[in-house]
Amino acid sequence: MKQIIIFPLLVILGFIVYGQYKEYKRFSLSEYGYEIPETIDIANADKGVLLDYYEAVEAVNGYVITQWSSESIDVRNPGDDDEEKLAVVSQYRKKLANVKFYEAQLLHPSEKERAQEHLSEAEKKKKLIKKTFYSNPNGNSLGLGERSILVYEIQGLLIAKGGFYPTRWIV
Repeated sequence: MKQIIIFPLLVILGFIVYGQYKEYKRFSLSEYGYEIPETIDIANADKGVLLDYYEAVEAVNGYVITQWSSESIDVRNPGDDDEEKLAVVSQYRKKLANVKFYEAQLLHPSEKERAQEHLSEAEKKKKLIKKTFYSNPNGNSLGLGERSILVYEIQGLLIAKGGFYPTRWIV
């Protein structure tokens, strides 16, 4: 008689444990993360776009797990259509669109980027200096007596153009 009662209890317990496991497995680290496609050529990609792409992927992954753990909302497959869930799903879609934008840039480089591949080392160096300087003008502003690699490179470019003859090098 005990065996007849124990068997259905074990079956019910098995279903409960399996349901809990599926719920856990649903948002384990291997399941929720946005996978970066293997077709992206990381070695030859523009490092700025690549960095932005990785930040966008981390933002999406963090948003998915945060919404699941704190609000119990699955942004990929929401169950209800209440206002809170619609707002959360909308934010998720914006973050995912940002990832897809950078992914498209990495998978299909523009003609401008292809033309930059054929630049000489000197031209690449000039573009890097401009990009570095203009990315943070307040942080990269220069003054008298400044000592940095940026100052050295700018002095080198000015000397190459023939418009700058320092009495002493500031390095």
